[in-house]
Amino acid sequence: MVEASENWDDWEEEDQVMDVSSTPTITKMSSTSSESVKVLDPHKDLKPALLEKVQELMELYQVNFDQMVIIARHFRWNGDRINDAWFANQNKL
Repeated sequence: MVEASENWDDWEEEDQVMDVSSTPTITKMSSTSSESVKVLDPHKDLKPALLEKVQELMELYQVNFDQMVIIARHFRWNGDRINDAWFANQNKL
């Protein structure tokens, strides 16, 4: 078990900083095959994908950005749940 140092002078920033300039790749190895999984950068990969999804849903349901984000978060970003609720209760949403 690693003990936390109470003395801030002992902490060396160089040892604690990770290089995040490149996106790491995790490779899962098994006896039959190997599978690579890319680790997404939330600013480069996730945000544009999220904005694209919100834009698609805004066009489909004819609502503004803020309304669509609220609806999507309420239904935990599950497109099927949004669709079912929308067409079952379109006037309430």
